[in-house]
Amino acid sequence: MDDLIENKNLPEEFRDFTVDHFLSYDIEVVQKNDTEEKLLTPISIGVGSTFDTDQYFERNSSSPEDGDLLVTEFMNYLEEAYYIYRSK
Repeated sequence: MDDLIENKNLPEEFRDFTVDHFLSYDIEVVQKNDTEEKLLTPISIGVGSTFDTDQYFERNSSSPEDGDLLVTEFMNYLEEAYYIYRSK
């Protein structure tokens, strides 16, 4: 970090920057070959963070509605996690 600051790649105020909490997620996908396109379809999403319990979201079927539900549940969780993080 010091080298980046000394080489002026980062501003000086980053020298004392720390992160106390973070959230990380992994989206697993399968590739479907459609006529001329290769489509990536999400099948599960795992989440880990320093301020909440680990979460796991799994698609129930290959229907488009279940894909939408998977993404909606994940996005709702991210909103909830934001409020949990803000209260720390």
